[in-house]
Parts: sequence; structure tokens; C-alpha cells
Amino acid sequence: MPAFKVIEALDDGCWLGTITRANTEKWYVRMYWPGGAQLEPQNVYKSTKIKFEGSKGKAYQSAKRKANQLWAEFNEARA
Repeated sequence: MPAFKVIEALDDGCWLGTITRANTEKWYVRMYWPGGAQLEPQNVYKSTKIKFEGSKGKAYQSAKRKANQLWAEFNEARA
């Protein structure tokens, strides 16, 4: 997997950042939970499907909202 560049911590166990693939940089959220089952990964990366256009501005705000939504869904699924 390409390198995840952290831009901002959103919560304990949740980070907003970017990943570059095929010369296109997009916003991703990295979610982590401690003590996951042995066969499950403890880090999950999800794309917000929003193109990175700098760490401030409309794309950033949209990516942050989408990341928080993905984080809430992730926590619901883990419960």
C-alpha cells in the first residue's frame, strides 16, 4: 500500500491524511482499534474519494466531514 501522509488527527484512533496512487493524491481516513481479533487487521484505510487540493479549503472540509462519517460507521460496525 502506498504511504499514508497524516494531515490531522480527528479522534483517538482516527486520522485524516492522503495517499497518492497513479499520480493522483486523494483524501483517506486511517482508523485503528486496539486489541482487534487475531485474523482482523487493526488498521483500516478508507478513501473519501475526494481529490487532495491542499490542506485547507473546500476539499479539505468535505474530506473531513466524510472522514468523520466513515469513522462513525466504523465504530458502529465494531460495537
